[in-house]
Amino acid sequence: MDVISAAIINERRVIENIGSSQEVYDN
Repeated sequence: MDVISAAIINERRVIENIGSSQEVYDN
């Protein structure tokens, strides 16, 4: 998977789950 694609997916996950944003950035 491209880095850009992964970043976009991560951003959408953060928008959908603000509470899980810490987990996304932690990884």
